[in-house]
Amino acid sequence: MPFQKKPEVTAAVVGAGLMGRWHADAIRRSGGRVIAVVDPDEKRAVELARRHAPARVYPCLEDALSQCRPTVVHLCTPANLHRQQAEQALNAGAHVIVEKPLAQTWADTQEILNLAEKNKLLVCPVHQFVFQDGAQRLRGWLASSGKIVQVSFTIRSAGGAGLPTKELDALVADILPHPLSLLQMLIPDSLDIPWMVDRPAPGELRIIGTTGAGVGMAIEISMNARPPQNSMIIASQEATFSLDLFHGFSVRYPGTVSRTRKVIQPFEFSLRQFGAASGNLFRRLLTNESAYPGLRRLVSLFYQAVRSGGISPIPPHDTLAVARARQVILAS
Repeated sequence: MPFQKKPEVTAAVVGAGLMGRWHADAIRRSGGRVIAVVDPDEKRAVELARRHAPARVYPCLEDALSQCRPTVVHLCTPANLHRQQAEQALNAGAHVIVEKPLAQTWADTQEILNLAEKNKLLVCPVHQFVFQDGAQRLRGWLASSGKIVQVSFTIRSAGGAGLPTKELDALVADILPHPLSLLQMLIPDSLDIPWMVDRPAPGELRIIGTTGAGVGMAIEISMNARPPQNSMIIASQEATFSLDLFHGFSVRYPGTVSRTRKVIQPFEFSLRQFGAASGNLFRRLLTNESAYPGLRRLVSLFYQAVRSGGISPIPPHDTLAVARARQVILAS
């Protein structure tokens, strides 16, 4: 049987900032080719395009779509632009991958997904934490660890340093899809519950809720607390699991109860954490994945789906569940 070359996937990166650079890197590593960089800041766009020569530079998405006709458009732009730009790309026949949140509201998210379905195209929000090695390993562990009892997230970000106070809550809103997408993956359909929401100060969000199955859930996001941290802890009847979302690794702590284990627990936990962190660092050094673990895998799976005519790695049902929960929480 003759060798069949994979169809080339070409891409336009919209937004040449930090995330645009990482998306462009993920495109290359996924076998795609950046052919256009879109940004009104010409200097910034030219700098990124040079790294992926002979990519062309455009000040607006409309020109890139009409002149280059990319297979995929990556939106690394502010959330208030996502619906308009996603619809432009879909109407031009391009698949779309969008930095979170996919859109500002659930209704806008639904409209984007409806248009994609109508045009037989794929849309995917960048919920990359779901695709980290640690999250995938945790998913396997949970299948044989008894009933989940507690889930908690601690998120402390320095991303708002130096910004006006009024902008901190907007950053919190942009971070919120990350824990929600993990909950949707690990505990399907757990997001449609009453949430208790507290905002003690600008840039601070505290959320608690309980699923119908009795799982207690808590999410704390802070733009002010230090040092930065991004972690998830799940406690089941048989074990506790820790997921480091900055670095993408997870640790399993057995639930065995005894006087001896209670004494040695701090040392055992430290050794398990050290071993997992060391192995993860070594792997990331080998693969040159110095930041945003999970993004490369998400882009690669999206490109596989584009080539094969498959489904988005984040299914529409999950995308809508996260958008709905985010809107409910932010409106509370």
